[in-house]
Amino acid sequence: MNCPFCQNFKAELFHRDDVREFFRCPDCTIIFVPRSSLISHSEEKKRYDSHQNEETDPEYRRYFLKTVNPVAGQVSKNARGLDFGCGKTRLMEKLFMECNIEVDSYDHFYFRDESIWQKSYDFAVLNEVIEHLNDPVKTLAVLKTIVHGPLFVRTKLYPETEEAFAKWFYKRDITHVQFFSLKALSRIGEVKELGPDLYRIDWK
Repeated sequence: MNCPFCQNFKAELFHRDDVREFFRCPDCTIIFVPRSSLISHSEEKKRYDSHQNEETDPEYRRYFLKTVNPVAGQVSKNARGLDFGCGKTRLMEKLFMECNIEVDSYDHFYFRDESIWQKSYDFAVLNEVIEHLNDPVKTLAVLKTIVHGPLFVRTKLYPETEEAFAKWFYKRDITHVQFFSLKALSRIGEVKELGPDLYRIDWK
């Protein structure tokens, strides 16, 4: 099985549940769902449409601040950022604005402003996005052409044992199609942990 992240062709079956199979790459260590098993874009959007995310929800705001506050401490006040995969709202953009940091929002399904590809950014945030990307290598390569500074990634690292992975709640979301270790994230660039589930990656 070919790895969608490093293209190693020796990935082996790591776990199978009632819905999907999960393979693990011996090289980059990513765990992934075979691309032949991915759901359609319409099914994916239907799943996202069901999320009850309201900007006025205090808990939702606190969730985003766990990303915004550490990132704001890592970039200059005149930096321009991109919230890539922002989802149904532009709440993160607004929270960065409260920190006097300009951020654009982009989402394939909800805010598909293609003008971002003609702009230049000092940093980008992927807040629980990287595990959703059907073609992570292509997406990250294109991002690198417009993001000329750090990439801030929030995602949960997978548990190491197959037994723990079998019970892991994060794999049950059928829109999550790959899972990372620190070694896998380091394929993108130099990784610095900023807190629970949040990583600064400086491109290679």
